[in-house]
Formats: sequence, C-alpha cells, structure tokens
Amino acid sequence: MGLLKNFTSVVLPHAAMGAAVSAKSYLRARATLPGYLDQIRSDFPEFHFQKARLVDSGLENIVVVLDDRWIFRFPRSEARRLSFAHELQLLMQLRQRTDIDLPDYRYVASGARFGGYPMLKGEPLNPEHFLALDAVGQRRILDQFVDFLVGLHGLSPVGPLAGVKPRHTGTRDEFVAAYFARQRELFARKLGQKLVRRIDHFCAAYAKPRPHPECMVHGDIDDHHVLLDRRTAKLGIIDFGDAALGDPAADFAFLFSLPPWAAEHALARYAFLAGDPGLPERAMSHSVRFAIGRLWNCLQHVGYPRVFADATAALETQLGLLAV
Repeated sequence: MGLLKNFTSVVLPHAAMGAAVSAKSYLRARATLPGYLDQIRSDFPEFHFQKARLVDSGLENIVVVLDDRWIFRFPRSEARRLSFAHELQLLMQLRQRTDIDLPDYRYVASGARFGGYPMLKGEPLNPEHFLALDAVGQRRILDQFVDFLVGLHGLSPVGPLAGVKPRHTGTRDEFVAAYFARQRELFARKLGQKLVRRIDHFCAAYAKPRPHPECMVHGDIDDHHVLLDRRTAKLGIIDFGDAALGDPAADFAFLFSLPPWAAEHALARYAFLAGDPGLPERAMSHSVRFAIGRLWNCLQHVGYPRVFADATAALETQLGLLAV
C-alpha cells in the first residue's frame, strides 16, 4: 500500500545522513499547508487524498493530517530530522517486542525529510478517560503500558541506533539551568509567588545528582501520546521523536496524573524494578519536571494543547505528591 522511498538513506550513520540532504532542501516549504502538500505529492505521486489540515502547534514537528486517516510529520530542524531517522529505526526494533499499536511509517521521504503513517485510533489516556473504564479495564490498560516499557527499556542501545552514537536525554542540571535562566521570570509574572517558591524549592532539590541506570526511553510520554482504543481495549503510543538513552523512571512520570494506585500497580509489574529500587521516587520527581515543562509551553506557545488553568492545577497536584 505504501512506499518507503529510498529508505536506506534513512538508516545511514549520522554523518552520512547529514550529507544526504541539506537543511534547506527539506525546509524549503514555509509553514503553510500548500507547501507541505506539494512535498507529499512530489515525493509520493501515487498517494491520493481529498482533504488536509495543518497542525502547527508542535514544538519539534509540523504535522499534516490527511483525510483524518493519515499523519505526515515534518521535522522543524536538521537536528529533528536526525531524530526522526533514529525514531524510524527504533520503531522497527520495538515492533518486534510489543503488541500495542505504534506508528507504522508506510511513507518515508528520502533522507528522512518527512514521513507518514496511518493515524492510530484512540483517545488520549487522560484521567477522565481512564476513570471511565471499569476496574478490570483499567488494570488491563496499565499492564499493556508496563509491558511496552519493559520491551522498550530492554532494547540494546546499539540495536536501534546501529552505526550512530546514541543520543542522551537532557540532564537535571540542564533543566534547572533553563528554568532559572529563561522560565522563572515569566512564571513570576504569570503565577502567584507561593507557587513560584514551590517550583524554586523543587528545582533546587531536583538538581542534586541521583544515580540511575540508563536505557532506551521514550522521553515524552504523556496523556497526549498514549492513546486508548475503546473498541479494541488496546493502547497505542505515538511521538518517539525524543527517544534516547536516559532514566527509565521518566517514562513512568505520566502515571502520577492518574489515581494513586495506578503507578503502584504499574511499578509492581515492571520487570526491572528489583534492580532499580530508586525508580519510583525518581519517577515522581520527573512527573513534576514534566508538569513544569507543560506549563512553560502553555505560556510560551499560542495553540499549545493545554489550558493554562488545567496546566497550573496539574503542576500543583504533582508538587503536592512530593510534599513541596
């Protein structure tokens, strides 16, 4: 049905990919829908569609939705294009280790300039949708999620990124430095002093080193990237653009937005917990970090899919879990 165009160029080592296509060639279209549609038609003339819409709110990628059935992602930068190439390799490996739904890129432009996959069915696994399930359904969904993490975290870091030096997620120090250098001033204008002081206190504690194992992680799991198909009772996970070597605890962070027992149930099932007893506490800390990041994005980017009041309330809840 689909066509992976010159897919071999997607999996070349880092340096070769950089030479394969220049930044100008794949960013030639402006952030307007016609420009992206021209690229799709040019690279895949056999692909036909009737309607299209542009989603320009993503921080790393432009998304074009075709016929409400296909997702085409366009990296915003050269660095993100390389991340997309890594993502394609990771998905090929991961598909052999999990039964949940993952993006299946049927169309990949040469040099990983952009790619398209059939839209995964489902709704975001937010607290409202989770609580709408019965107890059996909730546990079944959590079990699927943890089994997916076991498959992902158990991947060899060499396998998905063969020939490419593995990337690492950002460090705690980098996050804290960015907060005090760029984010705090805006927070101080928009948030109450009490909440800002709580964030300050959290960041001071978060910056302290905490030894942890490294493995392949998704790096950006939240309720917008975990989808529940009610018809099949099956999970789907999308947006692996931030996948890299990092702390496995980060991939558990979003569970702390669900009822308290959910994280406990998931952690009890996690096959690698015995070798990493500090994971639950680190996961809780990461949940606060991600809540701060979501609030920052909400304030910075018009159209970001978070409501300010909801993002603020979520952050306060996450801080409360750490008694901050």
